[in-house]
Amino acid sequence: MSRFPDPAISEQDRIALVILGALFVVVGGAAATWHRLVTELLDRRILLPTGPDVLLVLPAAGGAGLDLRRAAVGGAMLLLALAAAVAGRQRRRAREAMQASGGEQR
Repeated sequence: MSRFPDPAISEQDRIALVILGALFVVVGGAAATWHRLVTELLDRRILLPTGPDVLLVLPAAGGAGLDLRRAAVGGAMLLLALAAAVAGRQRRRAREAMQASGGEQR
């Protein structure tokens, strides 16, 4: 017996409604988190408020963004994170290949 008295709503429709509701909660939470994050970064002077020096404007940040120096540092940090992820993946593949071939692991 269904918890919903209306037989016109199928089980598939109910699942879609639950997923849609969860999506609204996630998107709303992400928007609130983004606003708090932008405010915190502005307070710590990592982001610049709206002005002529802003080169890269962040979406939904009220015109706040990065100048060339901050954008370069951010780009370098992203490249370092990418290099670390690639190196870790290569180490894991090498370790798995060593184990698969019956070799000892250091």
